[in-house]
Amino acid sequence: MEKAAFDALVQTEASREDWIIDGNYNRTLPFRLEKADMVIYLDLPRGSCLWNVLWRAISHRGQNRPDMAPGCTEKVDWEFLTWIWNFNRTHREKILELLRTSGKPYIVLRSRKETARFLDKVAVNHSGKHHD
Repeated sequence: MEKAAFDALVQTEASREDWIIDGNYNRTLPFRLEKADMVIYLDLPRGSCLWNVLWRAISHRGQNRPDMAPGCTEKVDWEFLTWIWNFNRTHREKILELLRTSGKPYIVLRSRKETARFLDKVAVNHSGKHHD
C-alpha cells in the first residue's frame, strides 16, 4: 500500500469514535496521538520481539497469518531483524517524548507478564469479575 493511501486509512480509522491501532508507524503517530484517548506502549525487550517474529515466521511458513490481510505474507529478512534489534536505541526516546508531551494518558508495559496483568485488570474493571 502506498504511503498516502495508508495515511488516509489511518486517519479514517482514528477519526472513528472507538478504535485501537497497533503499530509503531512514526509518520502517523502525531495524528494518532491527537485523536487518542489513551496510549499503551509495549516496550518489550528486543530479544522477546526477535523471538516473536521468528516464531511467527516459522509457525506460519508458507501461509498467511490469521491476523494479516490476504496476500500479505510475513517478511523476515536481515534488514527487518536489524530494525527490531536497533528499535529501542533509535526510536524509543522519541516515542516516549511524544507521549510525555501529548497530554494524553499513557501506560508503558515492559514485559509479557506486565501486559497480562494489565489486561487482567482491565477485564476485571470492565466486567466487575475476573476472566480466566
